[in-house]
Amino acid sequence: MLFRSHVTVGFCGAALVARFQPAWLTPSWPVEAGWAQLRPLIESGAPGLAGLVDGAVRLWSASGLAPLVETPIAYLLLVVVVGFGSLLPDIDHQSSRINRLFGTSRGLFGWLVHRFFRIFVGSHRTLTHYGATWLGLSLAVGYFLPLFWSPGAPYAVAFSIGYGLHIAADMLTERGVPVFGPFIKRRYTLVPDLLTFPTGSWREYATVLALVLFTLWAWGVWGWIAGWLP
Repeated sequence: MLFRSHVTVGFCGAALVARFQPAWLTPSWPVEAGWAQLRPLIESGAPGLAGLVDGAVRLWSASGLAPLVETPIAYLLLVVVVGFGSLLPDIDHQSSRINRLFGTSRGLFGWLVHRFFRIFVGSHRTLTHYGATWLGLSLAVGYFLPLFWSPGAPYAVAFSIGYGLHIAADMLTERGVPVFGPFIKRRYTLVPDLLTFPTGSWREYATVLALVLFTLWAWGVWGWIAGWLP
């Protein structure tokens, strides 16, 4: 799928999880408490930076904005994490959106990164699209992120949703995904071959649109709209 489809699928998946399991994706952004946890780690490597952040956190606390702003910031960060997870598997493709964002799609550095992936990772839709890779990254992020930052659990779930749904979405395309790699190299699809579609085709957009409409229905948006209609 194209990057915009992946991001949309990731957002819809996260919205559906939030609809039926809201506790999994209820983020928080306690600046003071979060900085208290991160400060020893930052201070050990950059004591000057730790001092600057100390001052910024004190100003933030004194401003009185925390109760008004911290929750929206937390949800905005959650959205960013879902989007990042939705794009990350395509880092093995030099011209992908994630490489453009990182600045690794052009120039000497981009060429070196691309060669690294070609030699040590493989072609597109291999290592980064394995189910084992998704599981390993999800477990690692789910364990270490809350360990260093106590509010991190919902963001770890958001990352796992975005990454996992990227793989699932690619399994709807004609090429499929070697989801059981590296043990089984065969590419699998989620639907019969007759229902798969080429990347970027109208059927891809129709599938994503159907998911968006289902997500809106699950959240009761249709009922809300109907209540405003004459």
